Amino acid sequence: MPDIGRREVLEKSSKATVGAGLAGLAGCLGDSGDGGDSGGGDGSDGGSSSSEPVTLGAAISKSGQLAANGKAFSDGYNAFVRWLNEENGGLNVGGETREVELIEYDDESNCETAVRLVTRLIEEDDADIILGPYSSGCVYATVPAVKQRNKVMIQGSGIADRIFEDHNQDNVWVFGTTPPASLYIQGSVAFPAENGAESLGMFSDQGTFAQSLRAGAKAEAERQGMEILVDETVPQDARDLSSPIQKMVDAEPDFVMFNTHLELSVLAQRAAKEQGLSPELVYGGSGVSETEYWDALGGDALDTNYYTTWSPEIEISGNPPFMGNQQAIEFYGGYAEGSDSLDPVSSRRISGMQVIQVAAWAIEEAGTTDNDAIREALLSADFTGIFGVDINFQDDGTLQQGGFTGQIQGKTEQPIVYPGNVATGEPTYPRRPWDHDVRQQE
Repeated sequence: MPDIGRREVLEKSSKATVGAGLAGLAGCLGDSGDGGDSGGGDGSDGGSSSSEPVTLGAAISKSGQLAANGKAFSDGYNAFVRWLNEENGGLNVGGETREVELIEYDDESNCETAVRLVTRLIEEDDADIILGPYSSGCVYATVPAVKQRNKVMIQGSGIADRIFEDHNQDNVWVFGTTPPASLYIQGSVAFPAENGAESLGMFSDQGTFAQSLRAGAKAEAERQGMEILVDETVPQDARDLSSPIQKMVDAEPDFVMFNTHLELSVLAQRAAKEQGLSPELVYGGSGVSETEYWDALGGDALDTNYYTTWSPEIEISGNPPFMGNQQAIEFYGGYAEGSDSLDPVSSRRISGMQVIQVAAWAIEEAGTTDNDAIREALLSADFTGIFGVDINFQDDGTLQQGGFTGQIQGKTEQPIVYPGNVATGEPTYPRRPWDHDVRQQE
């Protein structure tokens, strides 16, 4: 079993000391040893300081098939923990100032491993709150481990509806900081339909997440009167997508969806170009807004649509706890600058930061690390998340807010194009053909 990231606040730094000198640290973390020395200084809001940290535990994919997305969430987790310790002075827990410690293990993109590691985080590491692993499948697999031990899980990557339908009907212990797939995907189907697309072809991998997207897409296509011409399912570890792509080539749908993760979406785009699939619009799946997608495809990624709840242009009204979108982008940029291990800011990195934001808010609101109290605080939450999502959990632990549709228009140009009231750029519709000059120039 992997033993990576044991009691890791930052991948390259030791943990911060909470106390009088913490807020004045100039971009470096103090080395306090295990538990630290509070120094007896002033805590936030006048609370007394403590050497006992608040511990957040995560099994996250840093290797294997889901590593690109898992690492992005981990980057966000680590960035916000660093901000809480260096800039915020830790957390005020019932009048006591406590630093935050992140315990991370690599689940190697294996859900069985994730279950073992989550159990280890609870039983051996005594983590106060569990942060979700990456992917709906691994979140789904690990929920029984937290429920059996009355432990709260806060997560942003498991958006499959069945996580909440199967696990949260009797007793809510998992909270999703990203809206569920059935809501998330609606706009991505409505957008081409409203632009004249009358038919849909799609493949979905066998994973829990992808199958939720598939169900949501089918329901929205039916509402929009869109005919489904191709509906294929492929293995999550597929290495040849020529068959489902050829079925789409033969059927000639107006709109094509790749309901899958980043790696398979890259394979699908390559197969689509090779086999001459050129619909009016392509929805690329999870993670296509990440830098790794552009790095793999270059100009062939242009005009691909994706769903998101985030854009760097979003300005937030109100007063989000700890920080808002622009402050998060600025802090993460400084944190990542000059690092060999941290990639640029992206939706998944900010989503990771929002998971920590919600966990930190709940602990301060509860005034304790007792999980029953934290759970009650989360069920009564009503505030704005980092990038404008309303953090107002329903009785099943979900947020009832739809996502936005973005479009890749360049390596760093990925505007939201739907719905119009939040659009940050004009859409390209229909997409440009594979041999269009602009693709060759990118």
